[in-house]
Amino acid sequence: MEKQILSQQENIKKFSQLLGENGMSDQKKEFDYLIQYIDQMENQFDTVLEELRSVKQELNTIQDKTFRATANKAVDKVTAKVNDAKNSLIKLKQHVLKTVDKAVNDFKRQGKSALTAAVKKLNVKGMIETIKKGLDSATKSMDQNIDYLSKLGNEIHEANSHLKNVGRMFIGKDTKEITPRNTNKGLISKTQENIFFCMSVFTKMSVKTDAVLNTLSELEKKEEPKKSVKSELKDIKKTNSEPANAKLKSKNEIHLGQR
Repeated sequence: MEKQILSQQENIKKFSQLLGENGMSDQKKEFDYLIQYIDQMENQFDTVLEELRSVKQELNTIQDKTFRATANKAVDKVTAKVNDAKNSLIKLKQHVLKTVDKAVNDFKRQGKSALTAAVKKLNVKGMIETIKKGLDSATKSMDQNIDYLSKLGNEIHEANSHLKNVGRMFIGKDTKEITPRNTNKGLISKTQENIFFCMSVFTKMSVKTDAVLNTLSELEKKEEPKKSVKSELKDIKKTNSEPANAKLKSKNEIHLGQR
């Protein structure tokens, strides 16, 4: 199935155009940021998942079944977290398409109110915050599994070194001191390197998401209605008159009581 690029969809272009033509320039900027964000993030997710697939293929060439299963389990955990985060993005994408299609159709009958309702329903900031949580969760999983693979590699290295020393003892040779594992060699190191690459991509995606959220927050501040000077003076006058009215009411009550 061919991937839909949001920025190339006719109704997406039309909705953005309608926002601009109906005096909703800030909402248009917010919407355009969202579309660009979704298209970019989807490509990044695909890059990471492809990298993880290549890792799995390499791990499946390992002869040791126990080690292969353990390493695969670590990669599977990372892949599951990445897929969870990507699914959140896909849900957002489908939500955007559905909402925009309806808004473009409703605009013919309802005018600007259809656009206002669509912008509210999109809940751009809330949806992106959900994706951010998924990105951070996946990044944490990658970090934990890189550490796990490192410990696994060290254990295997020590076990192999002990076995070699046992063999030397059997044939009457002296044992050798166990040296630290060379972290630049071997399939475990290669797997860690690949997961670290995925982690660096996700870290950049998270930073990009923060930047988009900050931009949206700034746009929201601009959208907040400001009180006119006339309205503010009216409020001040009302506040100042309230104590005087209260005193007058109190005097009238006392006067009535004395009668």
